Amino acid sequence: MTVAPLFNQALNFYQQYPLLVVGLAVILLFLIYRNPKESFKFMLFLLVMAAVIYAIGMFGETVNLGADSKQQMIHKTEQATQ
Repeated sequence: MTVAPLFNQALNFYQQYPLLVVGLAVILLFLIYRNPKESFKFMLFLLVMAAVIYAIGMFGETVNLGADSKQQMIHKTEQATQ
């Protein structure tokens, strides 16, 4: 899992819903203007959560690759014994 597909998804979302994205950006900027300390804490929390979700996704792909490799080895062994 790389960052490029995530960026493409964000860009596609912006292209499909430009008013929503601009509205969310305005709300975010307003919150940062009104209470910057709490806003940055919240953004840091969101960043940490995104990193955790990204890491879980990477770990999930690694587990799937390992399981696929194991299945291929089992299949080769079964063919060799026949």
